[in-house]
Amino acid sequence: MTRPRSRLRVGAASLMGAGIACLLAEGLLRVHNPLPSSVVRNRVVLHVNNRIEVPHEDGRTTLFTTNSLGFRGPEPPSDFAEALTMVAVGGSTTEGFVSDDASTWPHQLGDLLRSEFPSIWVNNAGISGHSTRGHLILLDDYLAVLKPKIAVFLVGINDIGNTDEPSAFEPSYNFLYNVTDPGWRQWLITLAFRSEVIQAAVTVNRRLRATRLGVVYDEGLDLHRVPERVISADAIRARVEDTRTRLIPPYVRRLEFLLARTRSLGIWPIVVTQPVLYGAGRDPVTGVRLDTLKVGGESNGLEMAAVIAEYNRALLATAKQHGILAVDLARQMPRRSDLYVDFIHFNDAGNARVASIVSDAITPALLDTFSTFARDAARDTQR
Repeated sequence: MTRPRSRLRVGAASLMGAGIACLLAEGLLRVHNPLPSSVVRNRVVLHVNNRIEVPHEDGRTTLFTTNSLGFRGPEPPSDFAEALTMVAVGGSTTEGFVSDDASTWPHQLGDLLRSEFPSIWVNNAGISGHSTRGHLILLDDYLAVLKPKIAVFLVGINDIGNTDEPSAFEPSYNFLYNVTDPGWRQWLITLAFRSEVIQAAVTVNRRLRATRLGVVYDEGLDLHRVPERVISADAIRARVEDTRTRLIPPYVRRLEFLLARTRSLGIWPIVVTQPVLYGAGRDPVTGVRLDTLKVGGESNGLEMAAVIAEYNRALLATAKQHGILAVDLARQMPRRSDLYVDFIHFNDAGNARVASIVSDAITPALLDTFSTFARDAARDTQR
């Protein structure tokens, strides 16, 4: 029988061992963190002048680089304030990590717009995993200083399940407790998040959540091998109703806050709906049914398509109400597997199609609003 004093010694030794292990891990992670995050202590961190060679299963290697701003694309022009400048903001479907720099849809959009606006500058500020909350922090911390003339927001997929209110965008907000002006206990725990160990744990948790939602890259996706998951019509209706009543109202309020802040900075916002591969019907390339494919942890194609459709409808309605240009990419983008890397991320051909759809949709409005930068205006100036 173990004596109480012996049990105390064993417990104390265990706690000391765990403490030493945590300190060692903290030191190692401060030297090199193999789990870098774009969000540290609730702030966006941009990695500038980055160069990553991304290997692929088929033997290809693509190049992911960032400029001195931490965005993908050319360096900003020296006469930035006088130039026509555009930044694409979104999550991984904007960032396009697995595509070459020049193959992402923001880069290809810039190439297409250059036929009408010869000197336009377009950068890709997409960051994997970011939702409206991350976009607002990016806007306040970086774009408010840079002040591009146009911001294109491709949003929706990473907001699924998020119930944050716009108060989450304020500096006094504590993301651990979802409150403003928290007490000392909440701030003490927030202070603990300065630890690299805790940051690494948060990063792992975020990636696990993304996996459950089915919004991580899956280059090896073979539709023929995806398990089938059948969900009843009643269960899908209940999920959609919950989304519509519980999740969409705070999403709309976050959108309104984000877009109002964008306008207040003198930046012209454009919003784009999020397309997905899954949904009703069959893939015209493989013939595989897209409705009963298992998506994420417990959902299927039909249910998740219905959920993202609610977010897309809310985005379009919000844009219309506030007079903001919207591109319904989800409606115009063909649902076929030869345009996607996986269920939501575009391949090179998909990026080209996205760029074409967005360019066609926004060029007339850009010609009206920014006519002085148009090709014809430039010719008149030269005469």
